[in-house]
Amino acid sequence: MDLSTIFRWVQRFGAEIAKRAEKHLRHASLAWHVDKTYIRVGGKWRNRWRAADAHGQLMDFRLTTRRDPKAAKVFISKAIERVRLHRPSGPRRIKPHLSKGHS
Repeated sequence: MDLSTIFRWVQRFGAEIAKRAEKHLRHASLAWHVDKTYIRVGGKWRNRWRAADAHGQLMDFRLTTRRDPKAAKVFISKAIERVRLHRPSGPRRIKPHLSKGHS
């Protein structure tokens, strides 16, 4: 089989397979966190940003060569958007101690 044939199949069917597979993936929890660590990749130190939900499921990660606030904001906004896509619809409850009028 030729590599160009595989490439054409990926171009033609890749989006449809991704859309169908999304239904079977475990959705991210609403409770999640971001952590940053340093790891060695190819003998060089890199910053690893990782977003994980309450179940420990990896939502997204990013490797950077340096600490970049703009890239960090983009990473966090993408993680928030992923959680927002899987948020259950319906009325939201507000905890009584956080609502107005309660001290």
